[in-house]
Amino acid sequence: MDVSTLPIYNYSYSYLFVTWKADIMYLTRLKLNNTGPIDHADIVLKFNSDGSPKPIIFVGQNGAGKSIATAYIVNALIAAHGTIFEDSDVEKGKVYKLRSPTYIRNGATYSTAELDFSNGFRVREGQFSKQKNQYEAPFPNYSKWNEVPEDETSHYSTNFHERINELRKDLNNNTHIFFPPNRFEEPACE
Repeated sequence: MDVSTLPIYNYSYSYLFVTWKADIMYLTRLKLNNTGPIDHADIVLKFNSDGSPKPIIFVGQNGAGKSIATAYIVNALIAAHGTIFEDSDVEKGKVYKLRSPTYIRNGATYSTAELDFSNGFRVREGQFSKQKNQYEAPFPNYSKWNEVPEDETSHYSTNFHERINELRKDLNNNTHIFFPPNRFEEPACE
C-alpha cells in the first residue's frame, strides 16, 4: 500500500480505558454545557443486554472538545480515588483538570458538567464568568446553582464522601484504569 496516496484527515481521538465488574460504578451520563468548544452535549452511555457497558470513543476534528470531555471523566475518577486513598496521584483538594474561566465557551457566561454513575455516585461542576451574586435572570442552567456561594465563580460537588465504604470497596476490588500518555499541548478552546 502506497501511503503517499492515502487521504489525510485532520481528526484526532481521545480515549480512556476503564473497566469495572458488573453491579459496580459505570459511567452512565456525561452532560456538558458551554465547555470549551462544546455548546451542549448530553451523552447517555449504552449498555449490552448482560449489563456490561458499550465502549465510547470521542472522534472529531482538532479543537472539537474530545480532550476536555475526557478530562471531565478523568477528573471524576481521580476525585473518587482521592476521596479514599492517602497516596492519591493528585493531592486532596486538587483536580486533574483546572477549573478556569478559560474553559467557558466564547460568548457564554458559564460552563457546567454533570457526570452520573450507575450506582448513584455523581459529580457536578460549574464555572462562572462572574460571582453568583452578579447574575440576573436567567440564571445559569446548573443543577447545583442553589449551593454556589454568593461570592464564588466556581463550584464542584460530588457525593463520594457520603458513601466512602462503598466507594472504597468499588475502587479497591473492581476498578482498573489505564490512562494513555498525556498530551503536551493545551486542548484547543474556541
